[in-house]
Amino acid sequence: MKLADVQNLFQDHIIRTDKEIDQEFAALYETGKIPLDARLRVYRDNVVSGLAVTMAGTFPTIAALCGTEFTLGLLRHYIRDNLPQSGWLEEYGADIPDFITTFPPAKSLPYLSDIARLDWYLSACEHAPDDNVLKPEDLQKLQANEQAELKLRTSAYLMMSDFPLLKIRDFAHDPESENKEPPQLNGEKTYIMVYRPYLKAEILELSEEEYFFLKHLESGATVAQALRDVLEVRQRFDFNVFFQKFFEYMVFRS
Repeated sequence: MKLADVQNLFQDHIIRTDKEIDQEFAALYETGKIPLDARLRVYRDNVVSGLAVTMAGTFPTIAALCGTEFTLGLLRHYIRDNLPQSGWLEEYGADIPDFITTFPPAKSLPYLSDIARLDWYLSACEHAPDDNVLKPEDLQKLQANEQAELKLRTSAYLMMSDFPLLKIRDFAHDPESENKEPPQLNGEKTYIMVYRPYLKAEILELSEEEYFFLKHLESGATVAQALRDVLEVRQRFDFNVFFQKFFEYMVFRS
């Protein structure tokens, strides 16, 4: 058996508990009184469980809402079918929100996927590379160019949810939540920007028009195009007020 085949089988048996041990693979080991599966279980517990514990730190709101046992179980199921492809673990787990939508135990928690996405954006924002913030001297170039574009910084993330995510998140992390009524899931849409003005990720709740204007900019639209599209549905949108507000938040890059 080739070394690459041995390595691949070892990986499969470490990650999956439902896979029958290959007999040719098993013949390579002298196990004595301890069965090979029991020996592999030691590695399995170290690899999968250790990685799940590490990932749980990226999704603290899931743990706060559902408990540590549920969170680690969810992550272990994810890990077995989605092994890391890089040693840079800060990039690992970006598709956890999508995985949650297919995870049967989370079926009764329709907002959990969006909560996971918010947790992920906060983590990704913290680890995003620095870039050059738009400066006052850059404004003249924008004003003189009808095709000017405003670029969001690499650390800025936009999201929309059909649930009151910020209320749910606040409730989850409130040490007095056991004595309070949970937020009502009344179809209240939430528009959010996660950004990092300095060293720490921040959350800003957006108005609907702010969100759609920023999404237009994110997709590559010029300022003029974004303004025209937003004004078609929100005639009272004030670009000057918007720009001053978000310029001060330092969310644009030069």
